[in-house]
Amino acid sequence: MLEKLYVFTSGSLMHIRWLEVQRRLNPSEPPRQLQRLCDTRWACRATACRNIRDRLPAIHELLTEIANDADSDRAIEARGILLQLDFTFVLLLNFFSEILNTANAVSTQPQAKDADLVAALDLLQCLTDNLTKCRDDSSSEADKFL
Repeated sequence: MLEKLYVFTSGSLMHIRWLEVQRRLNPSEPPRQLQRLCDTRWACRATACRNIRDRLPAIHELLTEIANDADSDRAIEARGILLQLDFTFVLLLNFFSEILNTANAVSTQPQAKDADLVAALDLLQCLTDNLTKCRDDSSSEADKFL
């Protein structure tokens, strides 16, 4: 879905409209580009999730405008994407944004010029502990419903 949104907004006409909608809805912030996904980089996926999460109202507005346009191919595509922006998508987007941003912070720390390997190991242990706690909390919550 992240890639689909990137491709939809990256065409020349759609890109111009995407920037216009962002300026209209967020006049005090510079427009953001949606990120193309890369299979090998955490940072790319973290940025993609964060940008879509932060600009979800603008994405919804753009898709709604396009869905009501006369251009049938783009309108149909926009309607199809709008149907996929449901509660589950938003929930997973927020969930993965948090996890990927945390993992990205941990993975970029050892790459700094003044990297401290002990601090990096501490961050990695904290990340592991947090992910384990998240998984365990989810399991215990799910058990309540079984």
